[in-house]
Amino acid sequence: MFKERAPLAFYIFALSLLAFSSTLAYQLAFKGLEDRENDAKVVNIAGRQRMLSQRIAKVCLELQQDSLPQNARSALYQSLEKSLAEWQQARFQLRGLTPIDDFTVKNSNAIEIQFDGIEAPFQVIQHAAQSIINSPDKQIHAAISEILKQEPLFLNGMETIVLQYQKESTANMKQLGQLETSIWIFTLFLLSLEFCFIFIPLNRRISRNLEEKYTQNQLLLEKQEALEKSLDLMQRMQQNLLEAEKLATLGETVGIITHEINTPIGIAVTAASSLQEFTDQFVRDFEQQQLRKSNLEAYVDHAREGSILVLKNLEKAAKLLQDFKNVAVRQLSGQKEHFDLCELITQVANTLGPYFKNTELALTLNLPHKLEIDSHPGVFAQIVMNLVSNSLRHGYPTQPQKGTMTLQLSEQNDVLFLIYTDDGVGISPDLLPHIFEPFFSTGKQKGGSGLGLSIVQHLVVKQLGGIIRCESDLNAGVRFEIRLPKDFSAESPAEFGSNYQKIT
Repeated sequence: MFKERAPLAFYIFALSLLAFSSTLAYQLAFKGLEDRENDAKVVNIAGRQRMLSQRIAKVCLELQQDSLPQNARSALYQSLEKSLAEWQQARFQLRGLTPIDDFTVKNSNAIEIQFDGIEAPFQVIQHAAQSIINSPDKQIHAAISEILKQEPLFLNGMETIVLQYQKESTANMKQLGQLETSIWIFTLFLLSLEFCFIFIPLNRRISRNLEEKYTQNQLLLEKQEALEKSLDLMQRMQQNLLEAEKLATLGETVGIITHEINTPIGIAVTAASSLQEFTDQFVRDFEQQQLRKSNLEAYVDHAREGSILVLKNLEKAAKLLQDFKNVAVRQLSGQKEHFDLCELITQVANTLGPYFKNTELALTLNLPHKLEIDSHPGVFAQIVMNLVSNSLRHGYPTQPQKGTMTLQLSEQNDVLFLIYTDDGVGISPDLLPHIFEPFFSTGKQKGGSGLGLSIVQHLVVKQLGGIIRCESDLNAGVRFEIRLPKDFSAESPAEFGSNYQKIT
């Protein structure tokens, strides 16, 4: 068992590693794109700070002109104030004091040292620009001179910082690319191991299994050919019975009746054989003149017991055969005749008797003494057999299981009342409206075709001109109530249905 599960365990483990490596590669690629985007933002802000420092110097140069109109000078002061604020904000973002969008800059030691190197020019420019903004009417030439003097130092420092940012970004991407290459090589290695140690062995095992299955199929085909020869006659009989679905129950009964008859016939054959042996011994004793009174008495007793046993079992088999013959012939003929419905139902029940053998199920009949009608006995027999067969197949799915099926027959005002009930598992409310639909079945895996109750409804409504209704619920059994005109030729099925539509 372990050897059989080992390849599957290795396969799952290898797939897990592949999934892990793929996920890791995706995360690294995503992180690389994110880092590249963040680096671009940092470089862009660093470049913007250089540009803002140049704009501050430019504004200061323009402010040195004494001939500027007052409105132009005010606009320059506003531009200087705005540029200074943006310049300071960019500084805070680059030093990691305030975030850029959704991330905060984390500088390396080298960049921090370079920022510290231009901290003095930054502070001088910031202080001078702020003094110009705060005292626009005072002498500003000294402050402007300080800004113009420190601005080249600041620009050179920022250029060095930008280059350092780009250098570190390139190094990080190169390192990330090397890691992704390592993961890719590891993935290829896993695939090669999986191919060599999992797919190839599995393919070989599948090939061996296919060969074994092919050999088994060949053996099965040979056995099937042998069985087909012995079952050819049975198949021809079944083909004739399958011409109509309503004969399926009768076809099943043939095998059960045959098996049931084997028991009394077997007993009769055994008793007759024993009696034959005693007779042969009696004749030998008689011919050899060794016959005694005790031998004669023993032979007479044995002959009496054997004859009774043979006769009793043959009568039992004959009765079963006669009841089956009456039911089967009437089912096959479909002719209308005058008959006793109670006697017919009793014969059908006797025919179904083998179905209840070795079970705790019982079929109870509640019939009047006699009820003669002019109708189709084969149709009535088929209805009873289908109802009982349906209960046996669906009402009691687990065996052994106690249960009782009851068939009640009565007559009132030329109307026949046939009520059939069982105390089985019942039918759920959502399935109850569909039980008379053709090919609807909840037990096709047990051999049901879904036509049993559909045929019953067809026989009741179309053949006998009656109506049928079923009541059931889960774990409450079923109750079929059938109402039929005693002479269905007296009125049409539509007229009967309208007269007895309400069933109480």
